[in-house]
Amino acid sequence: MNYLSFMFVILVLISMLLYYLVPKKVRGIILLCSSLVFYLSYDLRYILFLMFICLTTFCTAKKLKNTNKSRSALLLCIFSNVFIWFILKLLPWTVRLINILFSHFKFEFKIEIWNLIAPIGI
Repeated sequence: MNYLSFMFVILVLISMLLYYLVPKKVRGIILLCSSLVFYLSYDLRYILFLMFICLTTFCTAKKLKNTNKSRSALLLCIFSNVFIWFILKLLPWTVRLINILFSHFKFEFKIEIWNLIAPIGI
């Protein structure tokens, strides 16, 4: 879904309407669902990445809210989110660079990569 499309305007209007109609306790769920609809309208292959990021961040926030000394949970959440970012953004670039280096030195070794275009928000 493009930011300049009519469907995006409809999604924003419906999201805003639902956001202000529901009780404050479920407003976060409305925003989460709207974000997921936006990202998944582009490509459904991202559902595992998005759900993993949402769940790890949510669980870490709950743990941080209950105890102030959960630095390890915070570091684990940051590491997992950076790892997902690396897989989606930097791994294809790194593999292409390795393939170019191998071909330059006449090695007959090529690493295959998948062609995922990661959303900007990930």
